Amino acid sequence: MGTRTQLARERKSRVQAVGTDPDHPTDDQARNSPQAAEWAKARERERDQLIKYGVFTKIKKSDIPEGTKIVDTKWVYVIKRKADGIIDKYKARKVGRGFTQEAGISYDTNKTYAKMMPPETLKILLVIALHRKWAIRQWDVIAAYLQALLHHDVYVSDINEQGEIEYWKLNKALYGLKQAGHEWFKTLQEILHFAGLEQCIGDEGSYASADGQLIIGSHVDDLLGIAPTEADLDKAEKSVEKSVELDKRGRPSLILGIELSWNKENTEVVLTQQVLIESMMKTFLPAEVEQGIPGKRSPLPLNPMLYEADEDPTEQKPYQSLIGGLLFVARMTRPEISFHVNLLGRRATNPSTSNMMAAKGILRYLYWSRSEGIILKKPRHLELKVFADASYGGSEARSQSGVLITLREQPIGWYSRRQDVVSLSITEAEYIADCEGAKDLAWGRQFLKELRIEASQPPTLVTDSEGAYNLSKTSQFLRRSRHIEHRYHYI
Repeated sequence: MGTRTQLARERKSRVQAVGTDPDHPTDDQARNSPQAAEWAKARERERDQLIKYGVFTKIKKSDIPEGTKIVDTKWVYVIKRKADGIIDKYKARKVGRGFTQEAGISYDTNKTYAKMMPPETLKILLVIALHRKWAIRQWDVIAAYLQALLHHDVYVSDINEQGEIEYWKLNKALYGLKQAGHEWFKTLQEILHFAGLEQCIGDEGSYASADGQLIIGSHVDDLLGIAPTEADLDKAEKSVEKSVELDKRGRPSLILGIELSWNKENTEVVLTQQVLIESMMKTFLPAEVEQGIPGKRSPLPLNPMLYEADEDPTEQKPYQSLIGGLLFVARMTRPEISFHVNLLGRRATNPSTSNMMAAKGILRYLYWSRSEGIILKKPRHLELKVFADASYGGSEARSQSGVLITLREQPIGWYSRRQDVVSLSITEAEYIADCEGAKDLAWGRQFLKELRIEASQPPTLVTDSEGAYNLSKTSQFLRRSRHIEHRYHYI
């Protein structure tokens, strides 16, 4: 046994950096904060869970095979909040520092992946539930990773609350290990297969019954289920609870960082990210939040000069952090900023002060429109459409593609990104964008078919380019494709 100081010396640096987000403190910050008592209780709850699920067996250092690399651990803290921003609970998690594992010995390099429901699938499930007036329910699997068996011998070191070093042999997948996500993914597959669900090919993070009357989407430990009645969901819930413990959230109000606001008739839901946007403002523009910024809405920064590289560099890490947050918001609920954030993302390795100014301008725009988002309404029919467009050329030669995926005018996916090749004409740029849209259309049709969803009309790709429309008629790929029916409309 040793002391906390001794182990800290062995690890060189137990705490990597000082936390800048009050909802995500470092270990030292949590232990010395006014909420230290709450964090102590959170650590105790986490240790109780590790013992409850038999995650480790305590051993002596001499029991570890000679030459075995010991994986060290750390505490990760987060304040979990409800959709309205009120503190739900203080959560502490013991994690293994997976980057200290040895490939081929304590994990297999080809078994570190885990399939998860993307935001497009979430929106599809919401639209289906609205269209069919189905019941919808959210579950959170309690201590998900801790219930997945490990298939490698992994030894870790830890520091207990008395500051002494302990050594463990892991039996279950501790958070942070390279293979932890994969082991839970395989475990969840077995649990849902036992409940009568089969994994979808179009989205391997989603599962559906043979008759399509029960659909569950999974994102790590978050599950979203839809079915014709509450009784159907009760049955599925009881089946899953035979294997794992569930935190029953009822109708979803916060999932994947998205706040969901339902109307009384359950015929409309609004998707926003107000809490996240406010948190980003406090992190990147704290003075403006404290002093109060002007009461007028900030427009999107349209000045092209703000996106260009210049000779006045800015710090890379804060810029990348801000762009990462903006990309997340753009993909989830705010398609109108996708183009602007894509441009700024190209400067991630060499940002300038003007780039940072533009990024903060987008954040201000989001802050003053934070109550706005995506509105999904009950559609009369389900019809898959993809709208594709492109802008020719640009300052860096390559054109920009823009794609919008809809289910009967309900937006379920979108993106704006630079094309991989240089187009020689506007027709070629539009054609490339149409090909991107066709792939999304093929995916949508495949996935809806697996969910037993019958569309009222054949899937349709919409383009505004007559040249691309005519060129598509000669395409070998489109003429020979057996996966999708293509109908191009010139608008």
